[in-house]
Amino acid sequence: MDDMQAYMDVMTDIFADLPSQGPGSSQTTQHVLSLCPPLAPSAIVLDVGSGTGRQAFALAESLPNQTVFAFDLLYAFVHRLKQQAKGYNIVPIRADMNHFPFALGSIDLIWAEASAYSIGFENALRAWHKFLKSDGCLAVSELVWLKSDVSDELQQFWAEEYPDMRHVDTLPSLFADCGYVVVDETNLSEGDWWEYYKPLEAKLPAMREKYQANEMAQGIIDNIATEIDMFRQYMDCYGYRFFVLRKA
Repeated sequence: MDDMQAYMDVMTDIFADLPSQGPGSSQTTQHVLSLCPPLAPSAIVLDVGSGTGRQAFALAESLPNQTVFAFDLLYAFVHRLKQQAKGYNIVPIRADMNHFPFALGSIDLIWAEASAYSIGFENALRAWHKFLKSDGCLAVSELVWLKSDVSDELQQFWAEEYPDMRHVDTLPSLFADCGYVVVDETNLSEGDWWEYYKPLEAKLPAMREKYQANEMAQGIIDNIATEIDMFRQYMDCYGYRFFVLRKA
């Protein structure tokens, strides 16, 4: 087994049975959806990087007349979602976030909660633009700096974890350059973060025990614990901003 596969196996073991794989809540998903233009019953809706589907279920509940196509690359996530989505207007698909099995210019709404960063935020904006209809929208959340003057400890942590993290004030020009107009935006609340972090933090002791002889896994667990501690100390310095963008 190569190092990347071993890493992904540990990450899957940690995250696959959690309620969500990133900050957010069903309430916030549905609120942001309310900021988007109305959708026709025939609208194509993609949830990109859906994980095990927390936001896909929230979208499906609010869009009973549409089908939500939920994309993720990890088999374990898609498999779990398929089991849970039976009877719902959700179609789980295992697919690369760079390449959608849809025609260019055919998608009404692309939804991406805490997922665009995984293929590069700017790359995601540009890659997905061509799939949207002329009046299509992208709803995307992104981790951003809210303050410019932050501690060296925090700066160093995120420089290693997400070196492409931008200050929120720089994003409007990026969106314009990538061919979008900002329709609306909102911050994820502290509660949205803890909805993700609390079950994750509660699972860490069992993972430490399970992988006590695995140095790589212990490093992953240590890093997750540090990330949660960074948020406890510095939550006013950074956060997720959720944007509704319309194709220009």
